[in-house]
Amino acid sequence: IFLCTAFAMQTSLLQEELLSPPPTEVAVNDSALSEDRGSLVVTLSEPQAQWLEAFWFGTVVRKHPHCRIFLEGRASLCVEGALAGESLDEFQERWRRLVMGAVKKVDVEDLGNMDADALREAIPEDGLLKLSEHEREASVKVVFGENQHLFLAGAKGKLERKCFGIRNLLSHYHWRLSGRDVAFEEMVAQR
Repeated sequence: IFLCTAFAMQTSLLQEELLSPPPTEVAVNDSALSEDRGSLVVTLSEPQAQWLEAFWFGTVVRKHPHCRIFLEGRASLCVEGALAGESLDEFQERWRRLVMGAVKKVDVEDLGNMDADALREAIPEDGLLKLSEHEREASVKVVFGENQHLFLAGAKGKLERKCFGIRNLLSHYHWRLSGRDVAFEEMVAQR
């Protein structure tokens, strides 16, 4: 039985809408309330949800070992496991505050329509390893969106100062995919 809470976000993925914080209104489904175990579902933007999964879930699970936290789909964050003796309202408020606090720290940058599915397929395994290494070092998540857009999600300062390697790697493979990349050997041969 689930206590469902959803933050309404418009489906349009315009950059202004992604950067604005989600509304703080809480919708509770009274027919899904459970007296012994609470659950929470929060709908976020895809980049926010993916960043939370990559960099926030581990910390939360260590601090709250009684809870189970996971993504359902690409953007629905689910939390299960209210504390013994904790009312459903307390559970709802505590986790709403935790999630909203984490989401406030995440900025999203839309890199535009870069044919994300094809781009991901075009990056070889060693390129994906380099990309994940850069992501870990900068605490930034690269999200290949369902709408073919590419997103960077992370703290504002990290997006501004620490993403050169990520941007460089992504632009390199995007240029190769679009056929505009000239191999070094070809450039040297022309001289």
